[in-house]
Amino acid sequence: MSELGDNETNQASHAATRHRVGRLDQDSCGPMLRHGKALIVFDGPRRLIWQRIGAARWRPRRLWPNPTETAEVLDTINQGDPVLIILDRHPQPVPVLADELAAAPAAVTDLAGALTGDVADLHIPTLTWLPHSWTRHGQRFLQHAAEQLTHRPALLMPPLLLHSADPPAATLWFGLRTHPRPWTAAELTALVEHLGTAQSTSRAAS
Repeated sequence: MSELGDNETNQASHAATRHRVGRLDQDSCGPMLRHGKALIVFDGPRRLIWQRIGAARWRPRRLWPNPTETAEVLDTINQGDPVLIILDRHPQPVPVLADELAAAPAAVTDLAGALTGDVADLHIPTLTWLPHSWTRHGQRFLQHAAEQLTHRPALLMPPLLLHSADPPAATLWFGLRTHPRPWTAAELTALVEHLGTAQSTSRAAS
């Protein structure tokens, strides 16, 4: 392999390591956060759940959600409590080392692209874990939001585009991130509290 090819492989390997360690540090609770009765779900790469299998070894264990986690989301919606699903404008693939991929279940390896050196990219599907009608609703929102982002200057866009899935689910919200800036726990708490208040006001008005 050429020196350039070696450099590209090394960069991909380092990216995979940084991504994996970052997930362990920041996302150990998975993509779902609960605040009171409300849920926030980060769709996309955060759905990949890692498992430590040695002092410095990990493997991608599964995709969130499992049946229990799915039931928790659906129960929250059916009970009339807000669920916010946050989506990225340009979801990034998850770089995974070849030896990590070899230890992963088929549900994970099926998402892998071709190996580049000793690294493969996992492409996490968007919204496919929801009931079909809600998935289609969310995908239509993404298409509409993409058009907005194309025709408006970035500085005129809010950090999050919100959309209520009513119908088919009045308490389900989709949010598209328009900027990569990370959010604090206080900001997320204020957001779901606002959605709960807006929802209660809407019910009272009807």
